[in-house]
Amino acid sequence: MLGFRREAREYMIRKYGACPSLSTLNKLSAPSVGQGPPIEGYLGRRPLYDFDKFADWALRLIKPQPGRYDRGDIPATGPAAADAVQPCPYAAGSASATLTHP
Repeated sequence: MLGFRREAREYMIRKYGACPSLSTLNKLSAPSVGQGPPIEGYLGRRPLYDFDKFADWALRLIKPQPGRYDRGDIPATGPAAADAVQPCPYAAGSASATLTHP
């Protein structure tokens, strides 16, 4: 059966008694994150989901303990991607660490 994200979520709640929140589904389905359930097609601009594939995807989100979702192999983008860790220019021992007041 095909339906929209909200309907697929309601199907999963009826069948399994639980499902990620709609805001979590929206976040993971955002194109910039790309970790949402598989899309079967579109009706206008709205994605359609196969309810059973949606449930399989959502059940894989269950973790043995609380924590963040594993973003897998999503490449980092933006200015922070080039240098994930940048040294502080005012770190002890650096030439620029000495600040003087007028």
